[in-house]
Amino acid sequence: MILEEIEANGNIRAVILWGTGKHFSTGANINWFKDLAVASEAEKKRVADLGAEAMRRLFSLPISTIALVQNACFGDGIGYVAGCDIAIASKDARFAISEVRIGITSVLNIVVSYQRHWCASGPALYADSGDI
Repeated sequence: MILEEIEANGNIRAVILWGTGKHFSTGANINWFKDLAVASEAEKKRVADLGAEAMRRLFSLPISTIALVQNACFGDGIGYVAGCDIAIASKDARFAISEVRIGITSVLNIVVSYQRHWCASGPALYADSGDI
């Protein structure tokens, strides 16, 4: 995993996350979630653990982490932003965890865990509706 390589490299002093396109993160394809809904419990857990572990690693890096958010930041993208030490959002930034509206709560546990970062200088998280 790239975060392990970054942590092992003593020359890297900070990590900056940003989207390479128009958006920071548009989240996962909702149709992919429908496919995942019929997968085995082991596969569901594997997928959930993969994202959660990446967010935990980001949160626990011993160097500064900064998220530069432009336009849309949806779904698990919010988990990565919440795992950073600093988040800077453009004026057009929009945040949503829209998958909770169809019963998927994969990212919520991560975001709530890091809510102390998120809510220190930003908006509240409404986990029941997915609104921020």
